[in-house]
This record gives sequence, structure tokens and C-alpha cells, in this order.
Amino acid sequence: AADNGGVIFKPLVGLHPNVAEIDFFSMYPHIMTTWNISAETVGVSGKHTRWAPGIGTAINQDHSGIVAEILKPILAKRQALKDILEGQVDKQGYDLDYVKTAYEFLKGLGWVSYGYQGFSGNRIGSIEAHEAINAVSRDVILHAKEAAEEAGFEVLHLYVDSLFASIGAHEARLPDLLAEIKQRTGLKIDLEGILRWIAFLPSKQNPLVPVPNCYFGVFRDGELKCRGIMARRGDSPPFIAEVQMEAIRVLASEPDFDKLPNLIPKLVRLFQHNYRILQGNEVELPRLVISQTLSRNLEDFTVLSAAARAASQLAKDRTTLRAGQTIDFVRVKEPPYALSLHSIEAEKHMEIDTAWYAEQLLRAADEVLYSLGVPREVLRGWLFGKPGYWTPEDYVNKTPAELPLLAQIAKYSPEKNRIRAIAK
Repeated sequence: AADNGGVIFKPLVGLHPNVAEIDFFSMYPHIMTTWNISAETVGVSGKHTRWAPGIGTAINQDHSGIVAEILKPILAKRQALKDILEGQVDKQGYDLDYVKTAYEFLKGLGWVSYGYQGFSGNRIGSIEAHEAINAVSRDVILHAKEAAEEAGFEVLHLYVDSLFASIGAHEARLPDLLAEIKQRTGLKIDLEGILRWIAFLPSKQNPLVPVPNCYFGVFRDGELKCRGIMARRGDSPPFIAEVQMEAIRVLASEPDFDKLPNLIPKLVRLFQHNYRILQGNEVELPRLVISQTLSRNLEDFTVLSAAARAASQLAKDRTTLRAGQTIDFVRVKEPPYALSLHSIEAEKHMEIDTAWYAEQLLRAADEVLYSLGVPREVLRGWLFGKPGYWTPEDYVNKTPAELPLLAQIAKYSPEKNRIRAIAK
């Protein structure tokens, strides 16, 4: 019962305007220092004891734990770097590239310090400490959610240490909300920024089921926020990732939220153009390379995946890849259907599997246009030159009631669905 991770809510699928992203600053390292969580303090009572919420594990506060002592200077340095990056102190004289690198590096140390607590080979860690950290994190983020809702904000999504809230007419209350959350939790919390809009995406298998970590949006300063989409996946070919990011930048260039549907024809033409380039074999080979990590050793595969087939080609040349290593390959039409980069030069009659890459392009287009009300099958027809009854312009000029499929979707989640932007 105690062995659970952080809190993850299912987001409200759709396109949402004016959303505040609120993040706890280095949540897990701060929990370890604030609550004094370390192997020698967890499960031990003393004169001063705190109890991990929900699981009742004792955490001794009589003396500072080893982990807390190690993390305190790391957190202090990261905060100092954050102040430089945000302009809280004079940036002059600092190498900002170095500051950014150091800031991210210290973030990594914080995450490692958390994950290492549950590692069986850690001499100064324990699974009980790991469980206590997670228990506190769950309690903290739920307190933040309650504070936001009590202040009148609509919470759209929670993800471990982040909260996304529709601010509505309550933007002026954000500083008070941050102060209230800090008072309730004892942890530092920051306003990451206000997004002009953000799109939370559903599962590919079931459009009614949200995916917690698959979304994209744009902050007011123009910075993009993308998680889980194809452009961010390590196994997406560069060509697909580049086209999708170009489409998202087109959306981000429109400052008026209500006018986003007007961009549907332009986005469709963008994807159609790149589909024609793909079909004409005009995409450079390096932009079609797929990088995937082997999930197991080659001999342990019962059915060879594309990555495993590419790895088997290396094995014939006495270059063996093991589980956890990455293989680079391209998809081709003829067996073995996947060629490692090492094998490509020897293939004189290689034909790229443009149909497979076209499906990936369709997936990328669907992630972008879904929240604007364009069904995947309609998009498939537009992209592959088999148009149906509706044109891209129809999705701009017609109301949902005039498009039967959209009207049907609206019945499932009125006011909070993917056609909010074109409800007019």
C-alpha cells in the first residue's frame, strides 16, 4: 500500500486558453531536505518525529540525515543559478550557456538522489525512504490542487510536481495562490509561465481516454511547451519531428486563440507538401533514420522487431548490441524491412518504405490537428489525396452542428472538448 509513485491526473482533453503552469522547484530533493528523509532517519522515532502522510512511516527530526546534508548545498547552488537566469541578479559577467548547463546538471543530481534511494545497491538508501518521499509528494500536490480550486481556478491537469490551471478571470490572484501553496506545503513553488493555449491529447487507441504526458502549447513569450508528441520522441525520424514542430510553430504564430481554426487549411497544405516530398523520394536519408533502444538482448527476442532486425545485421559482422543500447536504421520495402546504417552502403537497390513513413507523418499531423476538430480519417483523406465530403475550409467556416461528426463528439463533453475553439 505504501509503494506508490507520484500523483498523475488524467487531463481534460482539448484545446484550452490561458493556462497557468505551476511547478514545485526541485520537489523531491526539497522534500528530502525539508522532511529530513534519509535511510537512517526513516522508520526511527525520536523526540521530534514527523510522519509520512498516508503511510504513517516515522521520520526522525532530531539530527540531520546524510542525504539532507548532501542536498542542501546543491539546492542552494541551483537556486542561485535560477536567480541569474531569471534576472533576479545582474547577469553581466556570467557565461549564461554555462549557467544553463550547470542549472540542468544540478537538476539531474536532484533526480538521481531521489531515484537512488530505492536502489538495492545503495548503501545509504532504503526503499522505506523512497516510499516516504513519494507519500509526501502525493500529499503536497493534492494540497496545491485544493488551494487552486478554493481560489477559483479550474485544475486541468496534475503531473507529479506540476499543476496546470485555467486562470479565467483570476490571473491577479496567482501570486496569492503561490503564497498559499507554499504555506500549506512548506515547499518552494514557482509560476513556470502562462500559456496562451495548451492542447492535451487523447490515446491513439481510444479518443475518450487522455494521455497524461502528451500535450503541446505556447507561452505568452512565444516559448513552446511540448511533451510526449512525436517531435519529442527519441525514435521519431528527424523528418517527421521537424515537420510537426513547423506545424506547431504555425499555430503559435497566431496570437488570437479564437482564430486558431483559421489555420487548418494552411496546416493541411503543409503536411500535404511534405507528403509529396516523401513520396517523391526527395527526403535526405539522414532525416529518415530511426533511433531505437533495444528492449532486450538479441537472443531473447521471440519475434524480431524492426530494431532487432537491424541489430542482427550488425551481429553478422561481429558487432553485438545488448539491451539498453541504441540502433540506428531506416525502414525499407523489401526484407528484412529494416536496414542498419552499417548495412545501407552494401544495398544497391534499396527502396525506402514511404508508406510506413507516410503513416508516421499522418500521426504527427493528427496530433496537431486533433484539437482543432479534424478527425483522423478525414485528415487521412486530405493527406493521401483521397478527399471526402468535407474540405479543410469547411472546418473553418461551418459550425459543429453543420459537421455531424463534430456535433456527435460535442455530446460527450460539452464546453470542455476538442471543439471548444470552433464552437462559434
